[in-house]
Amino acid sequence: MVKNITKTTIREERGAALAMSLIILSIMIVSAVALSRVTLGELRMALNTTNSLNAFYAADSAIEKSLYRVKFFRRYGDDASFNALG
Repeated sequence: MVKNITKTTIREERGAALAMSLIILSIMIVSAVALSRVTLGELRMALNTTNSLNAFYAADSAIEKSLYRVKFFRRYGDDASFNALG
């Protein structure tokens, strides 16, 4: 009788391992997708910071160049010299 109970129990639980492995695999896939989304978001923020700094330095450089041109024009007062700075 004990033999019949164990064989019946094994037959009834045959698909349990498959179901558990599918659940675990699903959880791992969802975790991997969530982690990749967070990582890509952080990467985008880092690239935006880099682009923002490049834009800031370019604008600062243009302002400095313009201030130099105004100062040079006031000192020498001719349009030819001002336009030659290019």
